[in-house]
Amino acid sequence: MRKQKQLTRYRLGVDVGGTHTDFILNDLVKRTITIKKLASSPENPALAVLEGLKSLIKEVVNPAEIDFFSHGTTVTTNALLEGKGAKVGVLINQGFRAICEVQTQARDQGNPFDHLFQRPQHITPPSLSYEIPGGKIDDKETPEDAAIRECFEETGVKCNNLKPLISYQPSLDIWKNYTRIFLSEEFSHFSEDKSENHVWIPMEHCIEMIFSEQIVDGLSIIVLLAYHTKINKS
Repeated sequence: MRKQKQLTRYRLGVDVGGTHTDFILNDLVKRTITIKKLASSPENPALAVLEGLKSLIKEVVNPAEIDFFSHGTTVTTNALLEGKGAKVGVLINQGFRAICEVQTQARDQGNPFDHLFQRPQHITPPSLSYEIPGGKIDDKETPEDAAIRECFEETGVKCNNLKPLISYQPSLDIWKNYTRIFLSEEFSHFSEDKSENHVWIPMEHCIEMIFSEQIVDGLSIIVLLAYHTKINKS
């Protein structure tokens, strides 16, 4: 006879707020709910959570019977609303610094013609935003020229005889950033200043690194799989 699965008894939810930390314990056997409220510990929010758990275990709960634990917090939301937290800055592609100010003319209330609308104060003021080169095609520059320039600026390698490999759109609905990938199997210059940062890895090892999750960024995976497919067909 198959042994029946024992009914899980407790489900526990914890909400950490700026003032109080709330615990709600659902006993599925007795069909009761126990609520506990403790003062939060702003210096370390985890302390109030641990104190409440110890209290519940001492008074009510066998921890082995807790099958579900859910934790949420408004600490970060409170910090944003109150303008607290660390001072932060923004690094943005050259020529796009105004995006944070313009914000595609969006209005929180949905009325683009409200001349009395005032935006909330920026988390990052314009004085702490800095432009950096890269990530776009400059004026009077072809995509091939941009690829050669970017490769040299980032790696110190001057590529020659570029050939299109693939082109793709990372997201058709929310991210308009048409990306062109070129292939170059020869180069004419190698910067000695950046040579110590280069590691040459065989293609088959790169593919293994993808499936072992050593390479995880989407762009690298797309490029490596596309090139691997190309050389296997040729």
